[in-house]
Amino acid sequence: MRVSIVFDEEDYVTPARDGLDDLLKMLAEVMTQEKVSGNFFVIGERARCLRDRGRKDVLEAIARHTVGSHVNMGSIHPTLTERMEGADWADGCARMAADELAGIEEIAAIIGKPIACLARHGGSFSPQLLAVLGRRKLPFVYSPARLPGHHITWYCNTLNFYGAFSVFQEAYLSRAAFLKAEKAFFDSMERHKAYEWCAVFNSHPCMIKTKWFWDKNYYAGRNPPLEACQAPDLRANFTMEEARSNWAFHCARLRDNADIRLGTIAEFASEFGAQKESVSPEEIKALAERAAEAELPFWTDHFSAAEILDFLARSYLRRSQGRPLESLPRRPVLGPAQMPLSMPSARKVQPEALQRAARGIHTAIAVTGMLPSRITCGEGPLGSAGEIGPGSTLVALGQALSQDNLLRAVETRPIAPYPKEGDEIAENARGCTSWECHRQDLDVSGITRLAALQSWTLKPALPT
Repeated sequence: MRVSIVFDEEDYVTPARDGLDDLLKMLAEVMTQEKVSGNFFVIGERARCLRDRGRKDVLEAIARHTVGSHVNMGSIHPTLTERMEGADWADGCARMAADELAGIEEIAAIIGKPIACLARHGGSFSPQLLAVLGRRKLPFVYSPARLPGHHITWYCNTLNFYGAFSVFQEAYLSRAAFLKAEKAFFDSMERHKAYEWCAVFNSHPCMIKTKWFWDKNYYAGRNPPLEACQAPDLRANFTMEEARSNWAFHCARLRDNADIRLGTIAEFASEFGAQKESVSPEEIKALAERAAEAELPFWTDHFSAAEILDFLARSYLRRSQGRPLESLPRRPVLGPAQMPLSMPSARKVQPEALQRAARGIHTAIAVTGMLPSRITCGEGPLGSAGEIGPGSTLVALGQALSQDNLLRAVETRPIAPYPKEGDEIAENARGCTSWECHRQDLDVSGITRLAALQSWTLKPALPT
């Protein structure tokens, strides 16, 4: 099984004299000495803290491993999710680029190497964040998106790594506690051995030494200035020597375990980051036949529901012009930004109306990169202008392309507004409200709706 060692490096509240900077350096140096590669996800504020303290030695130690952003401002209010509350798609993407992509550039300048990914911090999530990461080919870690048998997926046109197993957090202080945690880790590996990858969350380094979590200062929307923040109490039984010994012991056991293939997010992103870049005429025919019988939007091993709809729309336009099917390049397509029309007002679509729907899909993607939520195509009741949603268009195009004669009208039927997996993603995103730092009245309904709609972009990521 592919396994990544991950740390969330966050605490900029605890003063330098309490030694958390040296603890972080030790963890990184032990991995380097044991020839084990790991991942440090660093809050922008923590990177700036190390810079301002003059800890170039710590920055150089973690830079020998993969470094990711853990969001720019961490738990400071408004949090990432609070900033995205009520944001529409376009403004949300612009905000995430300004806040998080620019933050990644700043962290990279401090660390002295490119940042490889962004890992979710607490309940910080919005699908617009993922979309802008995808534009920079940066993976997203601790994602709410997964598929059966897959912890690595494409979602929002971004490579997503799902979740992590947390068993070590406070187990570094004795060999007995560490062995107990290690057994729980290997038990988790056994339960998830059908998956291609998992992450072992080896701790927030600060919690190896502190009794409680630093961002308690920001719970329930509180936003104190740094000088007013309370530093966590320290564990009386902590010793650097014991933590170092247990960590080196565990790194060696992971390194020498033949059942585990250790790697960083950057390494696995390279392995899983390729996509099938075109569809053949034979594949188009098979997709059309499946779409003709579909009850809701669907994905395959190689193509998302949005990409499949795009292929069928372009293929229908070719066929209606008397041209044969041909291989088509894959285009990156996002889901709609508004809830799609599920019940078409166009009860039956003649060829001209279906051409209009196909042309609408094709042009919307070409201009905006997104599916429309509905298309005016004609054939409405009592002479009104009929409309059809992307799901019903998918099925209608599949029916038309599955028959020899394109001159026949096609019956429409209601189709779900997004793939079934969208409900699980939305429910996981809704869990953001349980993060203690968030305002208690935080409304994530817009975020969860967009998260569900972007399930049109969902598909497995496969190794090359």
